[in-house]
Amino acid sequence: MGYVLFALLLLGIIAAVVGRMNSEQQNAEWIDRAQSTLRGNLQVIRSQILLCAVAANTEDAGLLAALPVSANGETGITLDSVTCAGSSTKLFDGTNTVFLPRPPPGFTEWRYVNLFTDDSKRPIYVYTSTTSPQATTAARRLARNFGTEEVELKTATDGKTTLTFYIRKSAA
Repeated sequence: MGYVLFALLLLGIIAAVVGRMNSEQQNAEWIDRAQSTLRGNLQVIRSQILLCAVAANTEDAGLLAALPVSANGETGITLDSVTCAGSSTKLFDGTNTVFLPRPPPGFTEWRYVNLFTDDSKRPIYVYTSTTSPQATTAARRLARNFGTEEVELKTATDGKTTLTFYIRKSAA
């Protein structure tokens, strides 16, 4: 009887260890997928914003002035409502098969900030945020692959992590 109880205890321990290993592997895979999704999001977003600026650019205004302007201060506007300068066409309306990429689960929708005025020192960026520890890990891993002129990661005291991707960082 003692051997049977010992064998059952040993099987329970092995099952718990194997279950934990599977859980950790799934967690690592989710973080890798989220990081890859964020990287793809940023490439599409930057390309579409810069294409808009090039298309709207006039020799008098310059490229920075041609970038779409946002309102609402530092909170900006949702990226799906951004229109090209001098146009009513939204950047991500599906024209030419360009749709707004969705951030991975756990992240808020993408927001766009460009408070452009004649002061060319203002930053132009998109951002998303999360309170999920897994999503924060994915954002940290992604940020390590970019320079500080491109990506910035900030964690607030409330645990909210914001991933900021600069189209143009402040010159100040």
